[in-house]
Amino acid sequence: STVKNGNNGASTSPSHKDNDREHSWKEVLNKEGVSVLHDSADYFILNKPSGMSLQEIETILIEEQAVPLSKLNPDGSRGFVHRLDVGTSGCLVLAKNNAMHAMLISQFFLRQVHKSYIAMVCNPSSSVGQDKVACPRSGVIDHPVNGLPAQSSYAFLDKDHLLPLKSSSLMSILQLTTKQGRKH
Repeated sequence: STVKNGNNGASTSPSHKDNDREHSWKEVLNKEGVSVLHDSADYFILNKPSGMSLQEIETILIEEQAVPLSKLNPDGSRGFVHRLDVGTSGCLVLAKNNAMHAMLISQFFLRQVHKSYIAMVCNPSSSVGQDKVACPRSGVIDHPVNGLPAQSSYAFLDKDHLLPLKSSSLMSILQLTTKQGRKH
């Protein structure tokens, strides 16, 4: 990319130092198993692996000092729009500036963001030593968590849709979509 400067409209390329810093934070994250799925001027999306905490990601980003993070939440994590538990893998959205952070947090709060998860679970009809349980192919789980309402829908996926994942008669693949509640 080029940037117009004040010298009669002449174009200059961004400095190699800036490019090196941009590649540096992405490379450091990649070495830790975190890939950058999308990067824009206002936000970026990471693919967080299971087993990694948000604090570990934040530490890498702050130490590399190559990507700006929103400071909207002065007492909490910088830039994080939402959270993922340590044991959960998935997309993680971070804001680079306060305006985008506020807009994205509002969308999550107003439930304008639709979240779904893919999970491998023990097949209810293959439990060893237990009675077989008939389970509908799709439905809604409406069960309070820690005394608060929580609702998610689920559907068993055909194994043909997920070719890289090998299924067996002992495991099933579910798609879960959160409807209500913070923890499911």
